[in-house]
Amino acid sequence: MNPGELNHYITIQTKGDIIEADKDGFENNDWVKFKSMWASQQGLLSYSKAFYSAAAMQAENYVTYKIRYKKGIKAGMRVVDKDAIYYIKLDPIDKDGNRRELYLLCSVTKPAEKEIL
Repeated sequence: MNPGELNHYITIQTKGDIIEADKDGFENNDWVKFKSMWASQQGLLSYSKAFYSAAAMQAENYVTYKIRYKKGIKAGMRVVDKDAIYYIKLDPIDKDGNRRELYLLCSVTKPAEKEIL
């Protein structure tokens, strides 16, 4: 990986474990920082079947981030890049299997919240 390509400083966030009630009594668990790192931003790439299947889901605005390998990142987290927020749609893809770099397939569309019955 060429470190000169990593020209976006992003923050990966996850939902907080602590659920608090707000002033109206509704549960609230805010996004918390998981890790900040340098990344390169690219358009939709087709390096694996996962990218193809994600592209077939819907016609959405997708962006791909290439980052250094980091354990613990998974679908459902989000990427904050300056003022833009992108939601990670699939578990990160280790294209070569060498644990050197990961590709994050992200979308502007917020995933649906789970319904509480």
